Amino acid sequence: GGPHGIAASMTLRLDVELDPEQAKALRGTDPKWWFTHVAFANAESPRHPQYPKLEANNEFKRGLVLDWVARTAPGKRVLDTFCANGAFSFEAARLGASRVMGMDFDPPRIEAGNFVSGLLRDHGWPVVPEFRSGDVYELPSVVGNDTFDVTIMAGGLYHVADPVLVLRRAREVTETGGHLVFQTSRLMWLPGRWARFMVRPSDRREAGFSSF
Repeated sequence: GGPHGIAASMTLRLDVELDPEQAKALRGTDPKWWFTHVAFANAESPRHPQYPKLEANNEFKRGLVLDWVARTAPGKRVLDTFCANGAFSFEAARLGASRVMGMDFDPPRIEAGNFVSGLLRDHGWPVVPEFRSGDVYELPSVVGNDTFDVTIMAGGLYHVADPVLVLRRAREVTETGGHLVFQTSRLMWLPGRWARFMVRPSDRREAGFSSF
């Protein structure tokens, strides 16, 4: 298991039993919403068409980032950028964050995140993430006047054309003395193997990427 007893699989497992109508509503959602698979005690989300590839990618991110979330989130205000349908947002809430906001460019993924938050709220979770769709280049306007103690960028940063600007925007919404937890690229930890940023020549959002 991972930190705080969290399972190693990237499937987000929530120990909540849905009623029959909730389970039916979950099964009826669009599979393309579910960048990360979500499993409740008695029901699970549909599987994305790219499920095996996405799960492998997400498990890698989890190994890099989740321990940092476990260390920094308890009692803190957490912003999860490039959140997809909110895997790390829900982990932050489960780990004791005082407030969680997730944001992503893709409205259907945001709809999935808010759908799960609604189910968890109905089952008594004291803190559930709030999800917003928006442009990471305009991060301060997406979050309004809010600031956060922890800002997470688990993936996505290496899909944008101007990562330095995005990091600057993240700094603007992160409190002084706070934490910025981010993943650059899936590279081996060897001398000279540094992240390289580049503009993708074609739109690959349908394959689960954050931008084109």
